[in-house]
Amino acid sequence: MSKNKRKKICIIGLGFVGAAMLIAISKKNGNNHDIVGIEKNNQKGLKIISDFNKGLFPISTNDTNLKKTCKNLFKMNYYRCTSNLNEVKNADIIIIDINLDIKKISTSNPEIKLKQYLNSFKKILNELNSSPLFIIQSTVPPGFTENYIKPLIINNLVKNRININEIKLCYSFERVMPGLNYLSSIVDNWRVIGSLNKKSANQSKLFFESFINTKKYPLTMLPSIVSAEMAKVMENSYRATNIAFVEEWSRLAEYLNIDIYKIINAIKIRPTHKNLAKPGFGVGGYCLTKDPLFGIVSNKLIYKKNFTFPISSKAITINKKMPLQTIKLMSSHTDTFKNKLVALFGISYKEDVGDVRFSPSIVFARRLKSLGSKVIGFDPLIKECDDFDFFYNNKLPDSKNIDFLVLAVPHKIFLNIKFHKYITSKKTCIVDAFNVLSLNQIRLLRKENIKIISIGKGNA
Repeated sequence: MSKNKRKKICIIGLGFVGAAMLIAISKKNGNNHDIVGIEKNNQKGLKIISDFNKGLFPISTNDTNLKKTCKNLFKMNYYRCTSNLNEVKNADIIIIDINLDIKKISTSNPEIKLKQYLNSFKKILNELNSSPLFIIQSTVPPGFTENYIKPLIINNLVKNRININEIKLCYSFERVMPGLNYLSSIVDNWRVIGSLNKKSANQSKLFFESFINTKKYPLTMLPSIVSAEMAKVMENSYRATNIAFVEEWSRLAEYLNIDIYKIINAIKIRPTHKNLAKPGFGVGGYCLTKDPLFGIVSNKLIYKKNFTFPISSKAITINKKMPLQTIKLMSSHTDTFKNKLVALFGISYKEDVGDVRFSPSIVFARRLKSLGSKVIGFDPLIKECDDFDFFYNNKLPDSKNIDFLVLAVPHKIFLNIKFHKYITSKKTCIVDAFNVLSLNQIRLLRKENIKIISIGKGNA
């Protein structure tokens, strides 16, 4: 991106993606460009804005580098945040990080919040009388940008008497991974870009090269926007299907009391099979729980052909039931769940992340409570959660009456817990639902004759 002209870059939507993008862009461009983060004028949005404008990264994370960088960039005035959408009026680049949510997760008839997303985009266009470069990062059904977003931009150009050939539009999905390497997942990662025209491609390429380590992680320039949209949806559908495939084989491993993790490691020695997933407690988060359905949504909204996605759909169905398999494994060690005390360690959907969106832990806790259990939640990365009888985030719950201690998420902090000393009752059964325990922790627990059962292992 040229440093000769001071550019204005607006990031709209400061959620898990937009917030990290703001810091990544500001770190490299904040000294010579105007970087503005824009959020909604509501309680949640204003809290995000307030945190950023104090130098505080607004999302819970263990990435100390990200938090420190945010604080330093604020001190240097490298970014600013606001709820004033009028800031886009003279922007050179507008990055859209608004979620296109699914309002109905159904493998037969999924529905997206189409009007909500388009209305948000229209509000942005209403502030514009120029032709900035639009970079769409939202996960959308293939064909969405050109069939829904492009016409809106063209109408706005016509309204402002701007040549429609001046349109600049591209799609580039993120691969952000909130956790210990949150910031690095933005700048040290491969980017895929699909553009509407040559001008859009050239400008977006210069922009991403300005803050991403493209020497080590080169950009992939696809020939069209729909190609990039499909890459995002297909990538996450593959990941969800991979998880579902391993999930069904885990049931056999548990029955046979053999360790499927050792089997998977043996298979992964073969270079062509290194991406084989590992079993776990369940699939959560914003992407894998819905993205495999976007092929169906695309067909329904845009192409209206007889395209079906049976494998992707089945993966959604299998993965949705994963946390209930842990309950099924536990049921072989108790006659009833009524009046049982269950402690669930790990409430977020992913290790070292403070994010409970679509968390399988919530599904698990609700089902156990419906069976008459009392469920305790513990997660140092989550401030509070209403789905538990008691929730702890800064101290371990008392273990003396716990019947089942379920390890749902492999937070690194759990590796420091001396479970063999923490557990004080021999009746307590530890359920390792995500291969959380280290070999040393397992050895010490067995030395104390504390029962352990595991997803993908049974009693192995």
